[in-house]
Amino acid sequence: MDTILSDVLLDTMSLIFWVSLCSLLLGVLSAYIVVFYDFPFKNILEWVLVLPFAIPTYIMGYVYSDYFGFLGEFHFFLKSLGITEYFDFLSFSSLVLMISLSLYPYIYLFTRNAFLKQSSTLIDASRALNVSRIGIFFTIILPLARPAIIASLILVIMETLNEYGAVSYFGVNTFSTAIFNAWFGLDDLASASYLSSISLLVIFLFLSIEKMSRKNATYSNTESILKATKINIKYSILCILILLIPIFFGFIFPFIQILKGAMENINLVNKEYFTIIFNSFLYAGLFALIISIIAIFSVYVVRVFPTKKFNLLLRLSTLGYSIPGAVISIGVIALLSEVDQLFVYFDLSFFLLGSYTALFLGLLVRFLILGVNNIESGFEKVGIDVNIASRNLGHSYFSTFWYIDFKLVKYSFIISFLLIFVDILKELPITLILRPFNYETLATKTYYFATNDSLEQSYIYALSIIILSFIPIFLTI
Repeated sequence: MDTILSDVLLDTMSLIFWVSLCSLLLGVLSAYIVVFYDFPFKNILEWVLVLPFAIPTYIMGYVYSDYFGFLGEFHFFLKSLGITEYFDFLSFSSLVLMISLSLYPYIYLFTRNAFLKQSSTLIDASRALNVSRIGIFFTIILPLARPAIIASLILVIMETLNEYGAVSYFGVNTFSTAIFNAWFGLDDLASASYLSSISLLVIFLFLSIEKMSRKNATYSNTESILKATKINIKYSILCILILLIPIFFGFIFPFIQILKGAMENINLVNKEYFTIIFNSFLYAGLFALIISIIAIFSVYVVRVFPTKKFNLLLRLSTLGYSIPGAVISIGVIALLSEVDQLFVYFDLSFFLLGSYTALFLGLLVRFLILGVNNIESGFEKVGIDVNIASRNLGHSYFSTFWYIDFKLVKYSFIISFLLIFVDILKELPITLILRPFNYETLATKTYYFATNDSLEQSYIYALSIIILSFIPIFLTI
């Protein structure tokens, strides 16, 4: 409290506020345009708007700082025009823009889905009463979509709190960077734990405010189908240009820069590169499979034994996604430190800290919700009747699960595995803190080169992460 807490809290809250504002602007505006207006190339653009998901925030920050930095191509271009003024791209405002470009698809997807489910009855009635389009948007469309917008905004806030690579690279002192500095820089688990506890309080504050704000809200809908308005060529061009802003700056530009940098450093595709690819596939694939299995069995238990106790345990087990990776890591370290002391007490030459077990626990806490949500959704579509009929015919719970339930939700299980697989590949804070000594992955190698003034060498690893991230995006859109 006497040294860093006030600065950390102020920087964190400022970052959350401005990222939320920018992400809302990009996400809600894009969703409104693609749902309520009909124009050429709309079907292509509404899909391409999701592609910034494939580029992790820290990679986005590295690419832009490389291009717009003091020794970047943009400054050399300005000098060729006789412009010698220098601007510092590694600033707070630039960081806000990078995170917003990376995270706005959360708000876009949730809001687009909410807009598509809205009834045309109220909108048509408002138009008949000569209410302007802006008035309809703020008094009808936006309030009806509020639950989805708030839910997606909470995800953006959680991801902003979790971000470490870009935040540390841009020199902004948030809870994630402060926890890393306390643990790695000072080897001070107590201070890291204090900061983690305060970070948790901030998270629960946001969750509580969101829940209280919709406490007395009720929503209803009708069956009338919403139809997009056909617009003329002038407004069509305007809509396309607006949508191309997040598409170009959030995906096209950084992807071209990464691809160009990777081609210039193709010599890095060597034995070490393939070893890191293998390591990343091995640990991400194995851990994603185990987490998906835990998720499907957890959901299945609640499905066949729908008691309040099991439902509560399942909900509690999925809260980890709302906790920053650095906070989760400190919790795992604190827990396993006590376990390792027991091993020392019983003269066992075995330690969990610095092992794959520690890394797996951190990833399990953070990403279990991805598997649970997808598999729950799959089970809801098939119902419980077939399961009950099978057990009434004398089949055990396990045989019913294996021969009936699993086959009905197999697609949901595969999607869960792919989503968790890619998120593990992209995860940086947990991997950096809990990985075994000298164990490198695509994410840690990208971070290592970027923070050691070898940014151009990181592009080949960043490109690998992006290409692998395309898989679940293609399958889930």
